[in-house]
Amino acid sequence: MAGLQRSLRFWGAAALGLGVMAPTLALSLNGSAPAALVGKAVPLVFILGGIGIAFIAYGFAVLTRRYNHAGSAYALVGATLGPRAGFFSGFALLGYYILSTVCTVPASALFTQAFLESIGVPHVPWLLLGVIAAVGAAWLTTRDTRMATRTLLVLEGIGVALIAFLIVVVFAKLGGGTAPSNQSLDLNVFTLPAGTEFSAVAAATVFACLSWAGFESIATLGEETANPRRNIPRALIGIIALSLPVFVIVMVAETNGFGTGDAGVAAFAKSSTPLGDLAESYVGLWAARALLFVAMAGAFASLLASCTAASRMLFAFSRDGFGPSVLSRLSRSGAPAVAAISTLVVAVVISSVMAFSGTTATDSYFYYATLGVLCLLVAYGMVGIAAAAHLVRRRVTSWLAAIPAALGTVFAGYVFYVQSTGQSSPYNLFPYFAGAWCILGLVVVLLRPSLAVRIGAELARAELDSAEAGRDAPAPDISGAADVPDVTQESTSPDRTRARSDAQGTDD
Repeated sequence: MAGLQRSLRFWGAAALGLGVMAPTLALSLNGSAPAALVGKAVPLVFILGGIGIAFIAYGFAVLTRRYNHAGSAYALVGATLGPRAGFFSGFALLGYYILSTVCTVPASALFTQAFLESIGVPHVPWLLLGVIAAVGAAWLTTRDTRMATRTLLVLEGIGVALIAFLIVVVFAKLGGGTAPSNQSLDLNVFTLPAGTEFSAVAAATVFACLSWAGFESIATLGEETANPRRNIPRALIGIIALSLPVFVIVMVAETNGFGTGDAGVAAFAKSSTPLGDLAESYVGLWAARALLFVAMAGAFASLLASCTAASRMLFAFSRDGFGPSVLSRLSRSGAPAVAAISTLVVAVVISSVMAFSGTTATDSYFYYATLGVLCLLVAYGMVGIAAAAHLVRRRVTSWLAAIPAALGTVFAGYVFYVQSTGQSSPYNLFPYFAGAWCILGLVVVLLRPSLAVRIGAELARAELDSAEAGRDAPAPDISGAADVPDVTQESTSPDRTRARSDAQGTDD
């Protein structure tokens, strides 16, 4: 397939996953809700959430070891379970990336507004700040992909560096007995308080695992990464392996920084910006302002990364015959500029409607983030099924290799269930909205048989290109499987059958 250029390597691909995950935002915000449910055991639930996400990452890594495509789940599931299942999965994932772009417009505005007010700048309407952020993202996403990924690495790097400095100070004062309220280091944060109910642990684990949502966006760069069969799986697994200990260490610092007693846990649970509050009490006001700047940069990085991922999905769909052909046009730099700008226009229009209706930036963010995550979980579940089927059909050394992928599907389904029950209005309606979007994708592909045939042929050609890209760099066998002929479900397209047959000779 001509078009997208393979200009990225391992860190370029990993940068997109970091951007959509927005670890600086997750570290700044995501500890409070679990603290309200499980007290001081926040680090423990982050370990549990990370393990669940690792199962999901395993499924993506297994499939990207063979298939690499701008459509991510669209191709990973389609090449394994058939084009109709692939379109359904890709449509669900597209919903997440579009909604993620929508929600990060008000998020960027929210943190920019907070930072400006902290340094004495008068109140600026959040919609104006969101539009400015969208314009900046449009400029970056329509340039060389390397520029966008380098920007993501720089922004997240600054955030992680500042957070690391704060964590060192917190641990030093806890260990030296100079903490603001005489807090001390308590390693019992890895055990549950007596009487904690399973439902509370389950709900807290869901909040923790959502900190990793978006890591799979790395797979959308499969056609822009050199040696994708090696670098994409490594980036997917690597980003989880690197972020899990970081998240746990920071949560240990946050929990102990507020204090593990009843008063400290209550303060942690009520804090809307835990790291900012710790920065002010342990370091000073300047550090709190710096953390607000980091959060602002992290929100913009997430907007940029979400738009980048959405544009690749739209590009892949349009190229394969679904949607306006203009969305598959590339700019001179080789980026799907029309798709990127279209995504941002949709985000700005929706944000404008929310702002003019009186909805706050905070509510706008959480509404669309929740909707997006529900769509994402559907795609996660389908990828887990596809990965398990792929491993079983390849007659791996042991069927046990398929268990982690299957567990990823179970975990995704469980998180969807927890997010869909016992919610207050309007959140109780969101599962229906997300379900309607996913069902729309299924209806489209069922009513257009020719689309399924064309997708099958295009996926076969994509596999040939992926094989060519990975021919000189065999991928590590993370599944433990021997390289034997693939016997996954074939499309009825003669072109796909011939292409699959030819591709066997180029499999790594």
